[in-house]
Amino acid sequence: DGYQCYGGAYINAKFMITRPVLDPAYVGKMIIDPLFYLSGAFLLIPRDFYDKVGPISEEYFLYFEEADWFQRARTKYGRDVNAFVLSSIEIDHAIGGSTGNSETRQSKSSLAVFYSARSRMYFSRKWNTVWIAGAFFSNCAIAMHQMVHGRWENALAALRGAVVGAFFQRH
Repeated sequence: DGYQCYGGAYINAKFMITRPVLDPAYVGKMIIDPLFYLSGAFLLIPRDFYDKVGPISEEYFLYFEEADWFQRARTKYGRDVNAFVLSSIEIDHAIGGSTGNSETRQSKSSLAVFYSARSRMYFSRKWNTVWIAGAFFSNCAIAMHQMVHGRWENALAALRGAVVGAFFQRH
């Protein structure tokens, strides 16, 4: 079928939207980018990395947890956290199997929309407050998109998630 990503994703810092790396040119290459992170679907890391950075945060659910983990690694190791995408390993991952996605023509559940919006705001607030306006704009755009398609519960979930992530979630 298709690939979810070739190992990871980038964050658009203006709007805090994640975009998977779908270019096979990244496979087998070292990726050095401050807004790149590896997908949590399958990771191999050295034990000393885990001991220094710690586990993936439970403050997130479903979205931005890997991005947060890599940001924490960059604070511990400096900006030189390099990712290497192996070409010889493929993992079958049911993309959106629990939450819905465009590939299966299912819309995301309102729970998934809520956590996506909440995590986007929380990540922005935690790592760079300059990103908050773009994250909020993205969540509003997502809510509008949901309204246009008659998914009112998802629109409200996006707005609720944005407010909870911006103001109430602790870090």
